[in-house]
Amino acid sequence: MDLTTKDKPTFLFSKNTTDAGFSRLGQVWSEPTVAKIRMKKGTKYESKDVIIVAGGYDTCYENPSFKLQTSGDNTSCDKKTQAEGNAVYILDASDGSIISSISGSDSGTNHTKVTSMNHSVVGGITALDRDDDGNIDHLYYADLGGSVYRVDLNAGAANANLVKRVVRVLKASSDDQTVPYRFYERPIVSFYTSPYQEIFASVTVASGDRSTPLSMLRDTDNPNYLFNLFDYDIAQSSIFSYTNDKLISKDKTVNDLVSLPFKQNNTLKNLTNRKASYRR
Repeated sequence: MDLTTKDKPTFLFSKNTTDAGFSRLGQVWSEPTVAKIRMKKGTKYESKDVIIVAGGYDTCYENPSFKLQTSGDNTSCDKKTQAEGNAVYILDASDGSIISSISGSDSGTNHTKVTSMNHSVVGGITALDRDDDGNIDHLYYADLGGSVYRVDLNAGAANANLVKRVVRVLKASSDDQTVPYRFYERPIVSFYTSPYQEIFASVTVASGDRSTPLSMLRDTDNPNYLFNLFDYDIAQSSIFSYTNDKLISKDKTVNDLVSLPFKQNNTLKNLTNRKASYRR
């Protein structure tokens, strides 16, 4: 909607799975993120208004025991290799055209395929401006399979080169986990300085089951958690020249995290290791 004239709003565009490039779209629950991205246009640069949309929800998750590539009560969900909504779209705010998209599938031009990205992205997208120039440089998002991703954007690039890298910073669910963790909300990101005077991002997500909140599949022996990941890569001034093998914060699992239960004894946990993160 164009609300330039508040008493006469005008309809700009709508998108669905029949539109080119939107085949992975599910039920969009979250509010789109509105931002600006510095992009190259010809020989000049412009700050473009964009909206960033999470792919959305797949109704197969109504079953609390739903897992990809397995069979269950709903035959339409049997043996699914990818859930609907396993995507993120960066759109031109003026007409809804795709500037860049990310998903686990091949999907048109200006697209980045992430092979591990198979679950619905229901929560919103967290966008960060690293240099306070009014244009975003990074995105964080989480999915219903227990993964959290960071996107590094090439400021000033053309559409085809906008996404520098997509890295999975947290893989909370193992491949053989009976009930995978689900993240329904966007990651919360804040910045701190370590005892070693290193700036890092604290990325927080909470698991749960909004689809069936009374499900008994989670219990005291198999609980939901508040996960907190320390991302040291994002604050590095040279991150955009890094190769993936130099990244510290990638593919972290539950075994990499320090457990901080609510019922603590008098022994303090060691979180001074620069790679340490925690769950509670």
